[in-house]
Amino acid sequence: MKKALPLFLWIATSVQASSFQEYCSNGAATVKIARGHIENEVSVTERIKKEWSFVNQKVILLSPFILIKEVKQLEEHKDTVCNGEWGVFYWRDVFYKRIQILHEDGSLFAPNTLGVSKDKRFVEASVICEEHGNSEVNCDDPGQTSPK
Repeated sequence: MKKALPLFLWIATSVQASSFQEYCSNGAATVKIARGHIENEVSVTERIKKEWSFVNQKVILLSPFILIKEVKQLEEHKDTVCNGEWGVFYWRDVFYKRIQILHEDGSLFAPNTLGVSKDKRFVEASVICEEHGNSEVNCDDPGQTSPK
């Protein structure tokens, strides 16, 4: 298995020189953020009344502005695997972030948006974000298995 992971990473990154992706969500998954090469989307949740009950409805924001109020790094992992003169550097980081999401044009959120401020200008949330990526690197010594 240990040999399969570097081989998979080598093959996966041979198609492109680098990749980056971050996913964030609060505990209730009512605020979600995806940004990077694979997916880009910011969504909040509105609570909608349907007949005799309430349901949560995902709302994708078209032009959000995210203001980061606080960041704490929780985990960090970095590694490089060399195969001849070329290799792959990859990382995975986990962060806690306190954020505010605003509409870029300054418009207000619906009053039934979960986590919306009293003035309806922003949605505030505490989220956990996982960021991962990789890039192709030049390895000086063809026999090395990690960078110098």
